[in-house]
Amino acid sequence: MDKWLQGKVTNFAMEDVDEVGSSKNPLVGTSSPIAKKKRMYNESYLRYGFTFSTCHGGVSLPLCLICGETLAAESMKPTKLARHFHTKHAASSKKPIEYFQRLLSSSKQSKCLLEKYSITSEKYQLASYEASYLIAKAKKPYTIGEELILPTAVQITETIHGKKYADELRKIPLSNDTVTKRISEISNDQFQQLLQRIKESPKFAIQLDESTDITNLAQLLVYVRYKYDCDIHEDLLFCRPMNNRKTGEDIFFQVDKFFKEEGLNWNNCIGVCSDGAAAMTGQHVGFIAKVKSITNGNIIFTRCLIHREALVAKKMSEDLNLILQDSINIINFIKVRGLHSRLFANLCADMGSDYNQLLLNTEVRWLSKGKAIKRLVQLKDEVMIFLSDKKPTFANLFHNETWVAKLCYLSDILEKLNELNISLQGENTNTINLCDKIRGFMKKISIWKSNVENGKFHMFSFTHDFLTENNLDNILIRNVIVNHLLCMQEQFRKYYTTDLNTELFTWVVKPFFVEMEQVRHLPSNAQEEFAEFSSDTKLKTEFGKQTLNSFWLTVQAEYPLLSELAVAILLPFATTYLCEIAFSTMVNIKTKQRSRLSNIESAIRPALTKIKPRFNLLCLNKQAHPSH
Repeated sequence: MDKWLQGKVTNFAMEDVDEVGSSKNPLVGTSSPIAKKKRMYNESYLRYGFTFSTCHGGVSLPLCLICGETLAAESMKPTKLARHFHTKHAASSKKPIEYFQRLLSSSKQSKCLLEKYSITSEKYQLASYEASYLIAKAKKPYTIGEELILPTAVQITETIHGKKYADELRKIPLSNDTVTKRISEISNDQFQQLLQRIKESPKFAIQLDESTDITNLAQLLVYVRYKYDCDIHEDLLFCRPMNNRKTGEDIFFQVDKFFKEEGLNWNNCIGVCSDGAAAMTGQHVGFIAKVKSITNGNIIFTRCLIHREALVAKKMSEDLNLILQDSINIINFIKVRGLHSRLFANLCADMGSDYNQLLLNTEVRWLSKGKAIKRLVQLKDEVMIFLSDKKPTFANLFHNETWVAKLCYLSDILEKLNELNISLQGENTNTINLCDKIRGFMKKISIWKSNVENGKFHMFSFTHDFLTENNLDNILIRNVIVNHLLCMQEQFRKYYTTDLNTELFTWVVKPFFVEMEQVRHLPSNAQEEFAEFSSDTKLKTEFGKQTLNSFWLTVQAEYPLLSELAVAILLPFATTYLCEIAFSTMVNIKTKQRSRLSNIESAIRPALTKIKPRFNLLCLNKQAHPSH
């Protein structure tokens, strides 16, 4: 055998030569010496029923066209091929070379069909994962895939493109069990990505809360905030059922168990935010006490600022509280009874009112009380007419000008508290910004109190309009309003005294607008860094072009100490807003019809997280099987 030719053929797959031996490679001409030698060598291979099979690494091995056996590279010598041919396929020894060329052509066609089938099956599998992901994002039941999505897609495709393409869609596996497995795998992939990010982030913070689902099973929710890709991200860490009690010790056991199982270190946690319930704040067996007992004491414990604002809104004088209770009784009398609700809606429609329904109040929702009272004030004339026949004792309240004036003020002040509450909500918030809003609201209270004492009510629109339209003396409710505003000031100071002093953190929010005297509380080496940092004109130009979080992470390489101190202030959660959002998602997913849903975490993670699933990796680890 020509050794030079053997080496060339070994690295030149048989697929590059057609049945008659002509080269498909444009670099090799059919009349060149290489092409002639290759044709001779290929014909010698075909004479014994062999072609080339390319294995891993690009090495070509002899493949028997008759039995499909692949021989070792050392068997490329014609004598060894002949031995295999005459030993196992003696009956084909007299076949002409055209017979083996047909086998070669048939083999290539089978290979193409197999590759095409494999690629198509992988597409069906990828489509199945992507459809399952959309189902999870939309918080829909898993059966919707085979009951609605697939039939709809098939029907639309058949109408527009014909039955042939519609039949292809039917091969996408979207059964209930398949979608369940797909969503579970997607959730696990997102969780693994999240864990990797947290472990790469040197520090992280958590917020946690617990609530019961439709089956009265307590669910513990934990969110995490961490550094990733030059920014601060927040995501669902886990959601686990609590089958026994819900004490601080039990909550700590669940979180600590998760940390140990997943390799997270408590000493890397720099912030814990909770709702401030007794189970969390207990001095001996509360969650915070348990965490302090095993850590180095550098964790910042925060009580949710939104929960505290809701507690402030609840506190009011006995006089205003009676107005509130009367209002709720009136709303319930009309709204809860179906007949009353329909008759009232017809009355509103006949009178051309802007609204035809009252709103119910619930203690669970923070904003509902203010909205319910505001709607009652907007429909007070319609309510008075309706109650004149149905409930005269309630109707008489609307003839009492003092009662109505207090109701209008109650609506005004609750609306302003709702506006504050909404401003405290949202993602990527921090204690500095939220405390600034609360401090600003407290200053507004002082302004309102001063105006009311001087007989000015323009900041309370409903109250001002009612007094003006009826030519009433504001002395009727002036003292009530002033006393309530004073009570609110005291409540804000009570719940926010330790948090409102954010002057020490001004250098984080406005690093180029503070003097050196305002950073004297920092370590001396940090002060030296700040002196250089505040004089950097280029950074000053870049400051307004990025978010506060990304800016401080961007300067980490150049000013590591300042960056670390700033991130330690920005990273902890200020509210449990994300947990509340997750509980709302849980209510939408685990409904009365889906009460047997056991693994709620797999269902809510794809619906809440912003981490994209790695579909290619998921498909790579699964064998594709199209639906039949």
